[in-house]
Amino acid sequence: MSRVVLLRSPGLDPVVQGDVEARVHELGYQKVDWWDTQCVITTHCGPGTLGAVALTADGL
Repeated sequence: MSRVVLLRSPGLDPVVQGDVEARVHELGYQKVDWWDTQCVITTHCGPGTLGAVALTADGL
C-alpha cells in the first residue's frame, strides 16, 4: 500500500493526529496526506473531526 489521505477539522488534537499517522505507517502506508475540512464538514461533524478520504495501493 502506498498512500492514505486523511481529513481533519480545526480542533483535532495534534497528539491524536500524530498517533493516527504513526498507526497508518505501521499498516504499511508510506505517504500520508492531510486535508483540512471546510465549513460544511466542520459544521456537521464538529471540531476535531478525523476521517479517511482515500486509500491507494501500489500502482494506482
